[in-house]
Amino acid sequence: MRLNANEVKRQLAERSMKVVGDVPKTSLRTITHELDAVAWIDQVRWISDTLKKTDTTLFQVLKRRDGGCNVIGDDCIVRPVIWAIERAPDYIKKYYPYHDFDPRIEVFFKMLSEDPLIKECVRTGLRALSQENATLICDHLNRFVASFRTEVTSQSFRVLSYRCKRRALIVQREMVRYVERLFSRCSRLLVVRVDTYYPSVLKDGELNGITVPPEKLRKDRERFVRKLSSEKFAANKVGHCWKLEYGLTKGFHYHWLFFFDGAKVREDITIGRLIGQTWESLQKGEGLYWNCNAFKDKYIDLGIGMVSHFDQKRRLGLRKAMAYLTKPDYHLCLKEVDVGRTFGKGLIKARPKESRGRPRVR
Repeated sequence: MRLNANEVKRQLAERSMKVVGDVPKTSLRTITHELDAVAWIDQVRWISDTLKKTDTTLFQVLKRRDGGCNVIGDDCIVRPVIWAIERAPDYIKKYYPYHDFDPRIEVFFKMLSEDPLIKECVRTGLRALSQENATLICDHLNRFVASFRTEVTSQSFRVLSYRCKRRALIVQREMVRYVERLFSRCSRLLVVRVDTYYPSVLKDGELNGITVPPEKLRKDRERFVRKLSSEKFAANKVGHCWKLEYGLTKGFHYHWLFFFDGAKVREDITIGRLIGQTWESLQKGEGLYWNCNAFKDKYIDLGIGMVSHFDQKRRLGLRKAMAYLTKPDYHLCLKEVDVGRTFGKGLIKARPKESRGRPRVR
């Protein structure tokens, strides 16, 4: 069986190009190698979920008229399985070297490491084989599928999957509770989202993010927060959240959400630019940033900019923005043992003993 590489690659990219939460409409239009790695993660998860629903034998031997044999099966599942065995581990491990993965991905890697011949079976091709070789390859592939299916339907796997999802949900709930507390203090919040990066380098014809030591990541983050607290434009900042992520083309980078008292400040685009310039100055001109507020018109569910306590639509968009920041943790997350903390939020000042002003009536 020979697979059409371009066709499979296109299908995987289409499956991964879904707009989620506050993702800009055009942010996933460009297909990169890093997006391919995300598509392979999605593909292995789909294979796992599909195999759990069936217990049939996947691969079979078909005799040809010329005396040779082919290894065949239902193309709807056989093609993705073969392609994932051959390519998925190389892509995923290359572009996400500092991560723990969805338990389904970890099981897939484990099964491949326990039977190294599986990759060789796929690379030799599944057509025009002798009866002996076709039977041997077919048996290897069916044992691999059976072992994978057994593992992903076990009780221990279900417990591991629950823990993985729970970890991401805890971070998301912490962010939601944090914002609710801010809204209890402010009738309006000016929400500014800025992504900060380290410069990437060109190596072997493609961008590779610079590997930043964990200690530098922590120190740069703390210096950045301290510097902002001393800036005049950030005098009315009431809180912030941050999330550390890594990609091979972008390297280590931070997603930031800053919250300002909306009754005292405006011009979120200008504030986002000033925040980014503060990061650049700390990195001596070599830091990079992306001011998301400058492109609010490209967001489907807008959750940044001025958000009123009573504007349920904008508050729902803000929740989706926070969910988007934690969404990758369902499928892959940075190993804290390697890079330290990957999520954090600012402290909320104690409420004054006497709260003056008209109470909210809605």
